[in-house]
Amino acid sequence: MSSIAGDLNRIHVMSGGAPKEVFALLAPKFEQQTGNKVRFTYAVITELREKLGAGATADVLVLPTPVLDSLANDGKVRADSRTTFGTVSVSVVVKEGAPRPDISSKKKFRDAMLAARSVVVLHQGRRRAVLTWAK
Repeated sequence: MSSIAGDLNRIHVMSGGAPKEVFALLAPKFEQQTGNKVRFTYAVITELREKLGAGATADVLVLPTPVLDSLANDGKVRADSRTTFGTVSVSVVVKEGAPRPDISSKKKFRDAMLAARSVVVLHQGRRRAVLTWAK
């Protein structure tokens, strides 16, 4: 993918928010060492997918593998240019003093979610990052 033609010293990165803090630490050092300036566009993955589908471009995409696979299938990115350089973990957090749920298997995770009084989750289908519900 290519950003603004002729702007060879600028790199445009589109990413979800997960690596934002790491990039904030690494980008200044990269810029100092290479002389290249990095511009980041952070958004919820669904929003980035919509932007790319509508023709937005970037020099680097930092997205989940299934999203990159889908973009490659749609001809939006080169399939042979992908490199995995990190992972994002999902955590379960409980209120202080609450018992720790057993999430050691899919069934136990499901049971713990169904037994919870309230749950906050990422909603992949909307631009809003968080959806909350309670019993």
